[in-house]
Amino acid sequence: MQLTLSVLRCPDSVVPEQRRVPGGDYVLGRGADASWVLPDPDRLLSKHHCVLEFRGGGWQVRDLSTNGTFVNHATTPVGRDQVKMLEDGDRLRLGAYEIEVRVEQSGAQPSA
Repeated sequence: MQLTLSVLRCPDSVVPEQRRVPGGDYVLGRGADASWVLPDPDRLLSKHHCVLEFRGGGWQVRDLSTNGTFVNHATTPVGRDQVKMLEDGDRLRLGAYEIEVRVEQSGAQPSA
């Protein structure tokens, strides 16, 4: 099951990107060793802000941050070292970023 991440909102000085995540753990943050280094001129992100993990046949987000990782319109963060299962179309909010999550089922056949 592959994950595609698309930046919908970001700092003005940053060009929105899209990334494909084939599997494994995928760290988002401002740290140079993150899987996806997100430019953060206002330093709202942690070096390792959150990690996307494939577990039990699905994707989940684990919040590693100080300022919080939010899913969709939640007003409270996932919580440090807590997880939330992700669904197709969910939106992650971290710092000045909003990132759409698309979950692609492997072997899915296009509809006729």
